[in-house]
Amino acid sequence: MSIIFDYFVNSFTKIMYKFGLLNKKATILILGLDNSGKTTLTRLLLDDTLAVYEPTMHPQTNEVTIGNLTMKCFDMGGHVATRRLWKQYMNNIDGIIYLIDVSDSIRLDESISELFKIINNENINVPILVFANKIDRNTQYLWNNINYIKDILSIQNNVTLFNCSIVKRTGLSEGFKWLENKI
Repeated sequence: MSIIFDYFVNSFTKIMYKFGLLNKKATILILGLDNSGKTTLTRLLLDDTLAVYEPTMHPQTNEVTIGNLTMKCFDMGGHVATRRLWKQYMNNIDGIIYLIDVSDSIRLDESISELFKIINNENINVPILVFANKIDRNTQYLWNNINYIKDILSIQNNVTLFNCSIVKRTGLSEGFKWLENKI
């Protein structure tokens, strides 16, 4: 009897989410190297402002709602010293947003290496939304960098890549729709 009841409750809840009558709640880590756009993204989602921000020295927590997804976001610093803190926040999360500055060819391999440390962590089994940020900067190697990342991620389950420009506000909604559907 309990199994049947649970089935109906779960089915009803899914229908409510699908029609936007309920908000999903999720805990999300926003990760990436320093200067990849993590704080800019968080502030854009929080209060629709764009500015130049100081490097994040300590994790910042904010709650934002996008569509039917209410996220408790942890904006984590991305410089080497703060990356050690990432593992401490990876328990009890529902998803990860990882930003890569695709205009920075010099640090691309470092960023991908950090991403794969997360993907290969056997304790993490959550959707990972990767934003290839700063596509508005027409650097010489930009599209080569994006294709390189796509090729590397093509064999990964539960990980997807979306091109975006946070400052131009493009490509974000598609990524968040994917994340909402995966959570």
